[in-house]
Amino acid sequence: MESILNYKEKIHLLLEQFFNQKISTLKDYPRDITHIMETIKEFTLRKSSRIRPLICLSAYAMFKEITPEAQRLALTTELLQTALLIQDDVMDNDDLRRGKPTVHKIYETYKGYNENLGKSIAMLAGDIAALLVYELVEQASLPAAIRIRVIKEINGILEQEYYGQSLDILNATEQVTKEDILQTYNLKTAAYTTTGPLALGAILAGAKEADIVKLKACGKSLGLAFQIIDDLSNLFTEQAETGKIPYADLKEGKRTFIIAMTLEHASPQQKAIIQKGLGNKELTKEEAESIKSSIRTTKGLEKTKTYAFNLITEVEHLLREMNLQEQGKQYLFEIIGLLKEKLSKIH
Repeated sequence: MESILNYKEKIHLLLEQFFNQKISTLKDYPRDITHIMETIKEFTLRKSSRIRPLICLSAYAMFKEITPEAQRLALTTELLQTALLIQDDVMDNDDLRRGKPTVHKIYETYKGYNENLGKSIAMLAGDIAALLVYELVEQASLPAAIRIRVIKEINGILEQEYYGQSLDILNATEQVTKEDILQTYNLKTAAYTTTGPLALGAILAGAKEADIVKLKACGKSLGLAFQIIDDLSNLFTEQAETGKIPYADLKEGKRTFIIAMTLEHASPQQKAIIQKGLGNKELTKEEAESIKSSIRTTKGLEKTKTYAFNLITEVEHLLREMNLQEQGKQYLFEIIGLLKEKLSKIH
């Protein structure tokens, strides 16, 4: 059976073609404007899993055979990610994304700009990337009803993500529960990583609303698992694989699910170690390793991995119950398998 990963390179090439075409329309603008679009292009084309368009195409294949038009429209999910990541990096003050400088860091040194100018241009670049999503929809040959439904879904994804990002920022300054964190993940991550792409793929294929609702239920659990595993990977995987600054989440003081799970079962001494390290911009490797040791000894890591695995199992169960085309379901099972493999390597 064909692998959904066969579409990964096709998605990359379509993105490259889309940006090249867009850049060609900017020849009458000042060079600085073209440079912004070229920066957005370079950022988007960096090595990536392309998981969101692949999820979108998997959902499409549950109803119809994947078409060139469907592949092009799946790019909307990757451009949404670009828009959100550029701005997320500004808010988190991250230096690296996928192993290279973040957009605001690029513009801090562009023409000798300063930090404030770098962040200002990056926020605008994120907005431009979001506008490109609508341009893709505008260019597509879609029935009016489906076009409107797609735009409504994109708007919903962005709205939820902005709410989730707001909560993520606020959570860093407050005492939050595991339930609070999961709610944030559902809004911030699931909306544009799993729930949204699944819904968009189904909508583009002309699916019934009842089937879209079922796929969104799958997407919610899958999105929570995705974010939890990403948090674990950022903490327990080497920088060469994550492409991010080591222990970035700890230094930023992020209240992740793994931290909340650990604090529930930590001794007073372990809690003190974790709370001292959270938000410490000068956190040393030794201090970070001490936190990781506490996470392991409290069984926070074990319990979190089990929680993520159970979420994935729930998605598999829901997917098997759906009376949809097997090709698309197998595509999504393949993506789920990659997520399970990533989880199994975290120790």
